Amino acid sequence: MSTVAAVGVVVPTLNAGVRWQACLAAIAEQSCPVRRRLVIDSASTDSTVAQARAADFDIIEIKRADFSHGGTRQLA
Repeated sequence: MSTVAAVGVVVPTLNAGVRWQACLAAIAEQSCPVRRRLVIDSASTDSTVAQARAADFDIIEIKRADFSHGGTRQLA
């Protein structure tokens, strides 16, 4: 019997920019099922959050001042 692993994807973001759409597309094309998609966004002022929502990501929005590399990952 074969089992297929499922993963979760967590992406901390802040104004992800022009490469964000390519990143979202690459995640969508993974052969391993992605069980949960989560963006933790630090108050982006571009279309980062809207694009993530359109790609079926869950969103947690935090203040820029609340971002820390370890703390944000613990939140995830």
